[in-house]
Amino acid sequence: MNALNPFVWSREIDDGVGRSSAAADVALILKGGTHIQLFGPRGTGKTTFTVELAGELGKNHGPEVPPWECLRVDLRPVASLGDFVTAVRDAVQRHPSHTLRRRIQGELSGLEKDLGINLGVIKVGIKSPIRQEDLQAILSSQLRALRTLDTRLVIIFDEFQRLANCSGDPLAVIRSSLMSADGGQETSLLFTGSFELPQISHEDFAGYLELRFEATSKPIDSRATDHLLVLSELHPKRTQQLAWMVWQTVPENTLVRVEHVAEAFEQLVEDKDAPGRDFAVTYDYWLNGNASDVNLARALLLLANGLSPGSPADTKQVGIEHHQTAINSLRRLEERGYVERRDTSWHIVDPLFKEFLRRQPDGR
Repeated sequence: MNALNPFVWSREIDDGVGRSSAAADVALILKGGTHIQLFGPRGTGKTTFTVELAGELGKNHGPEVPPWECLRVDLRPVASLGDFVTAVRDAVQRHPSHTLRRRIQGELSGLEKDLGINLGVIKVGIKSPIRQEDLQAILSSQLRALRTLDTRLVIIFDEFQRLANCSGDPLAVIRSSLMSADGGQETSLLFTGSFELPQISHEDFAGYLELRFEATSKPIDSRATDHLLVLSELHPKRTQQLAWMVWQTVPENTLVRVEHVAEAFEQLVEDKDAPGRDFAVTYDYWLNGNASDVNLARALLLLANGLSPGSPADTKQVGIEHHQTAINSLRRLEERGYVERRDTSWHIVDPLFKEFLRRQPDGR
């Protein structure tokens, strides 16, 4: 029997963690009225786990443990209270249950009438003309409206760490609106968050890769190891993914060479059916969105092609009319984890995404 691919990077193979069992255990804890925090490095499957958890929450676990509903609030774009209000509203609009969606929207419509405001005018990324204290009141009323539904509900706040740098003390609003002891039906909270792992050195990563290839009867040439790490830029997830693809495509008892690594990299970047190619979906979504979304895509094209966001000539080359628009777009992308600022320059975090973008037309 052939050895199993040792390079775990996503849900393509079993990583040894019983996710279904864990989802059942967490669902029962949440149904018991306990709030939970789930933190880990990016790309380790937290969002995938919440999808499985939602399915488990919808099951009947006995006469005393009926099904619960689940609402996931994506906090990745949140940088202000106005963004938070929009994120809650978007979560409701995306909820798969038409019945629950209609009931929550009914509650929020009543809230809009009472407050005399249309929640739809509070847009992510746009400075709100509404005062901070009024936004706090709006968010509090919005969250309380969820809690007063005649429904057992788990609210997932995904990428919860984003709120740490959000003005207006949103954590206090959550505590007072959703975690106080007064009234309402059962409501439990799950907070998921990401943190960054320290950089793994080239030497440490190379040693690990060579040992894993050797142990599964597919030894790798040291030049191939170096090429793999250059292509993946030591990105933890993408290094594992590229090694996974190389291992999958090379026959047993074959020395892995530079050309094998290059071919695997090409497949990950170019093949629409290659695993983990979620960046292509994101790019297409932005490129076909509103003007603000299109500028996100074009700002990424700018970096991928080695152009300067501070240069009017460079920004116009990718279809951005003003260099300040490019810089604002990069700040939004930094908040969402797509780019980072090192010293005085911007860099795309994901090396596969960067190479994919480098091969795209200018998007105009």
